[in-house]
Amino acid sequence: MLDPESAEAGAALEQSLLADFAAVFSLNIAFQRGLMTRLLRGPISGDDPDAAPILMEMLHRAKVVAPLRQGWQLRAEMVDLLATRAASLRAKVSFTALAAADLLAGGEQMIFAPEAFAQAARTFQFFCYHRARDTRAASLQDTAPWVEYVTALSEAEAPLLAPYLPLDGVTRLLEIGGNSGAFALALLERHPALQIAIMDLPAVCHLGQSYVASRPEAARLVFHAGDARVDPLPTVRGGPPEVILFKSMLHDWTEKAQRDMLARAADHLAPQGRLIICERAPLGAGDLPLGLGLAPHLVFATYYRKAEHYRLLLADLGFELLAPVEVEVDLTFQILIAERRG
Repeated sequence: MLDPESAEAGAALEQSLLADFAAVFSLNIAFQRGLMTRLLRGPISGDDPDAAPILMEMLHRAKVVAPLRQGWQLRAEMVDLLATRAASLRAKVSFTALAAADLLAGGEQMIFAPEAFAQAARTFQFFCYHRARDTRAASLQDTAPWVEYVTALSEAEAPLLAPYLPLDGVTRLLEIGGNSGAFALALLERHPALQIAIMDLPAVCHLGQSYVASRPEAARLVFHAGDARVDPLPTVRGGPPEVILFKSMLHDWTEKAQRDMLARAADHLAPQGRLIICERAPLGAGDLPLGLGLAPHLVFATYYRKAEHYRLLLADLGFELLAPVEVEVDLTFQILIAERRG
């Protein structure tokens, strides 16, 4: 595991790359052609067919590579970054490029006609939930890119958000839409007595089991394939969950679907159990990332809701929302904790 100082330096470098056009443009191409993997193994010749002059000049200007007399090599800080975050960086670069293209082509529609924008934008087609309903090879292939992207986000968010979740003494937690388990692993690492069940679509669970397999915390994590809108919610190690967590999941759905899922969760909780919602706040709640780094969040901006929106939904279910906790990550995150009244 990286020491905190190295991890912080890597995160800062990744953030600066994702904000820079030259970096996103050139890294996206270099990853697609396998050039980054080859550079990580060592220098390449200037005559290499993938070392196109324009591409290498862009990588150079983005401070990804340094010139040699007869070729190119990765800068030392990029070697360190790719050694631990290559998959994360690739997923984020690819999605940033996709989101930026959609925004430049349809930004007006995104702001004034979001439903039409969602129908036209490739960003929303990227999250092909309908293809995740089985574990056939083609479905796994379609699902893997967005699972990898959400995993990359969770890996960065979990260290900052996990300390604010009130889980001391909790032994059974159900995470709805837990993706690959990246966020759950951080919670399990912090709370040795905790057991977690994740409910997500079949292809997601299949990929998640592979992602967590090598981690010691995996023994306390179980995946349940299903659709939380219609399928029975699972127990956790044979008992009702004391906490049900919705992390970066509810914003995907209409208000009715949110209400229905929260109602099902409330009915499934153990007595005195809690609902916890972690969601990005609407833009303007805190500092915004600069440059292209804003694109992956701006494309979903119309779907981020204030805490008051969730407070009203929870109040109708007989829950009281405690004072929201705000945490600065890439955007401001809201951690909303709800308890039954009385």
